[in-house]
Amino acid sequence: MGLNLTNPRSQRLPYPAAIPRSRDDLPTVGEGSVPILWVRAGARIVDQLILAIPMMAIIWPTIVIDPDGSMEFNPDVRSSLLLLCVAALYEATFLSLWGSTPGKALLGLRVVRFVDGDHPKVYQCVLRTLTPNLLDFFALGKVASWLSSLAQLYSTSVFASAVFDPIGRGLHDRVAGTILLRSR
Repeated sequence: MGLNLTNPRSQRLPYPAAIPRSRDDLPTVGEGSVPILWVRAGARIVDQLILAIPMMAIIWPTIVIDPDGSMEFNPDVRSSLLLLCVAALYEATFLSLWGSTPGKALLGLRVVRFVDGDHPKVYQCVLRTLTPNLLDFFALGKVASWLSSLAQLYSTSVFASAVFDPIGRGLHDRVAGTILLRSR
């Protein structure tokens, strides 16, 4: 297990000639197989931990400390938009260049085009990144807590939808025309 960010265009994963319709059309283990949910979640957690560093730099100035000592996160629209942009640029850039974010690479995962298993196009990486964050743009700044909760529920549902797909594609993969596979 290790971080491998070599050029993915030179390392094609095993992929069927015809578009896969079930997990039976893909390898059952190893390269080109569908990762289990916990591996996907682990990659997401690693990426969130990496993103926590720049996110804290953005969030810190918006924290208000009340006279009673309690702290309150008091974001404005600009800082909220900056948080979304940093996260989106991180994901879309790494996927466009390497097919993996550092978290995905560390856990041996790669995003490929669903139709042929090749490296995803830039627009596919952007679509895949923005789909789970769609409602976040409506929950910028100080908004009703229910709207923020709804955005979080939607984002979680997008990722969890992979569990219900016959070949493990989440809504973000279906919208973007991609699939997440094991790279080792």
